[in-house]
Amino acid sequence: MVAGDKKENLKYSFMHNIQNLGTRSVIREAYRRQEPPLDGMAIGEFTMDPHNLQKQLAFLALLGTDNARPIEYMLKDHFVAAGRKKIQKITVFPHKRDETMSVVMGWNMVLEIGRDA
Repeated sequence: MVAGDKKENLKYSFMHNIQNLGTRSVIREAYRRQEPPLDGMAIGEFTMDPHNLQKQLAFLALLGTDNARPIEYMLKDHFVAAGRKKIQKITVFPHKRDETMSVVMGWNMVLEIGRDA
């Protein structure tokens, strides 16, 4: 779907079945560092939560991955045209599990985009 003249309405960017090994490594580390650590089958939500340093660090690490960084650059490069928005939340969840349902075979990532405060 093309945004056309409605580019300021952008709210989400979806990455499906992430194969980038660097991004997958950052996701695993983000899950491991949460308190308590997130199970690999869980949904991880990461923000710049002022009360949770581990969520902040995971958010920034995920934002710097090859999968999320281009969206952040696009929003910065077209700040006014995009409606003065930034990535506010990153949600990660397993794409596929092995036949035993115990090993994640890929990841999905959703970038939630909202107005800059």
